[in-house]
Amino acid sequence: MVHLPESSPPLVVVVEDDAEIHRAVWGALAPAFTVKAVGPGPAAITLGASLLPDLVVVGATSALRVRMEPGLHDVPFLLVTDPAEAAIRADLLARAAQDYVVRPLSAAEIRARAANLVTTKRARDLLRQDLESDAADLEALARASSRRRQELATALGALRLAHERAARESRAKTAYLRTVGHELSAPLVSLREGLGHLPEDTPPAAARAIQAAMEWIAELGRATVEVARADDAAD
Repeated sequence: MVHLPESSPPLVVVVEDDAEIHRAVWGALAPAFTVKAVGPGPAAITLGASLLPDLVVVGATSALRVRMEPGLHDVPFLLVTDPAEAAIRADLLARAAQDYVVRPLSAAEIRARAANLVTTKRARDLLRQDLESDAADLEALARASSRRRQELATALGALRLAHERAARESRAKTAYLRTVGHELSAPLVSLREGLGHLPEDTPPAAARAIQAAMEWIAELGRATVEVARADDAAD
C-alpha cells in the first residue's frame, strides 16, 4: 500500500516492549518523525500496520513475526540488536530487516539510518504510484520508470516531427495560394484593356458575359489571397 503524506512527517512504529528502545527512538527521531510505540502482540502489530508507517523499529525476537503482518510486507525494518547477535542479525537482514543498530544505541545513528530507509521507501512508493505498479523491487521500478521516460521522449519526438511537417506543409500551401491568387489577378489588366477594344458588332450579351467572367476571376483571386493571409495569421 502506498502511503505518501505530503504535509506530515514520516511515521515510525516501534514494535517492542523494551522501554529503552522506546526512549532511544523517540529521543532520536522526534519531532522530525512521528513515533508510535505498540507492543509485540498480534493485536498491537495489526494496529501498527493499520497506521501505514514509513518505518518499523523492531527487536530481534519479534522481527520475523512482525514481518509476517500483511500490512507491513513493504515497510522497511530497522533492527535493534545486541553486539553478540551477529549470526541472528545476519539472518534477519536476509529475511526481515533492511538495516540495524546495535546497543548501546546512538541517537545520531538511529536518525541517519531511519532517514535513509524512509527516503528509499518513499522513492519506491512514488515510483509505484507513477507507474501504477505493485512491484516492490526498487531497481525494477527505477528501470520501468526509465523505460517510461524513454517512451515519452520518443512520443514527444514523433509529435515534434509531425508538428514541423505540418508547419512546412502549411507554409507551402500558403505560398501556393498566394501565388495562385496573384496569377489569377495579373491577366485581368490585359483583359480589361481588351474589353474596351471589342469589335463594334460584338453582341452586348457576349460583352456582359466577358465582364462577368473577369469579375469572377478577380473575386477568385482575392479570395485565394485572403485564405493565404488567414493561414499566415494562424501560423
